Amino acid sequence: MKKQVYLLISTLIIILTFCSYGWSTHYRAGTSGAQSLEIGMGVRAAGMGGAFCAVADDNNAISWNPAGLGQLWKIEVSPGQYQWLQDLNYNFINIVYPLRGVRASNVDEMGALGLSLILLNSGDIPGRDIWGNRTSDFTVKDRIIVLSYGKKIIKDTFFGVTGKHIKQEIQNENGETYAFDAGLLYYPRREGISLGITLQNMGNSYKFLSQEDSLPFNIKLGIAGRILEDKFLLAADFNKPKYSNYYTNIGAEWKIDKVFKLRLGYDSDNDIGNGISMGLGIGLKEVDIAFMPVAEVNFDYAFVDYGDLGVTHRVALTFKFGTE
Repeated sequence: MKKQVYLLISTLIIILTFCSYGWSTHYRAGTSGAQSLEIGMGVRAAGMGGAFCAVADDNNAISWNPAGLGQLWKIEVSPGQYQWLQDLNYNFINIVYPLRGVRASNVDEMGALGLSLILLNSGDIPGRDIWGNRTSDFTVKDRIIVLSYGKKIIKDTFFGVTGKHIKQEIQNENGETYAFDAGLLYYPRREGISLGITLQNMGNSYKFLSQEDSLPFNIKLGIAGRILEDKFLLAADFNKPKYSNYYTNIGAEWKIDKVFKLRLGYDSDNDIGNGISMGLGIGLKEVDIAFMPVAEVNFDYAFVDYGDLGVTHRVALTFKFGTE
């Protein structure tokens, strides 16, 4: 088993090196369009510094590694909100639907679907003409629709794909494009170590008015380990964006008891602020909501500091339906 793990790590490194060959290793500001794709979706993942590629064990797999959907067998519904920088509101809802009956014998054959709707709204922005005179206010709106699918392909190995439709509106002008993700997850549960790779935001360029930019393509490699009877989760992601330097995400999650979880993370790509994030999770099992039995309800909160620009607060609820 150790030989298989070492072989997989070596393969992931070779893929990363090959795909990034010839790319710029210097930051090129403004070369990527559809920047809303770079706001990582998922409150739990944010609390862990964005280190989630090899974790991907809940509905946030839609954003971080769609292969993780193949290991989910409960229906999940998760609405959330970010209070982003400069009064930007980021709202989303994730839905995971396993393609079989709960605990059915075809759980490994059918896989699971994931659906996300993401809405960003800047609020009112004061308008100015070329001379600096005040004009009417305007807003910037982004809408992203995401459809994902993941399933087990061989023992302990999962594969997933994601399609995204991105539409942006500024005043009376619109722009739209499509993007795709693909991911692999290797998770032999008896070993407690998982490995992942995700190719994020593949697709054509994004054009808005006369400006045409490439999408923010990124290769993400992840490793995660679960220790002390799964009380501690440690994870790290290594990233190579197309137009900037390598960076890392490091995160940890501590299960204090059956209800509370604490999270801590670090994002080396956050050049504004110290890159530190913190999070809290509260989980309750077997809850009745509006006469509907819910197997599990989780509340997640994350705090990320961006220095002089301020802090962001992120919250989400997750409802899981099914039986043990």
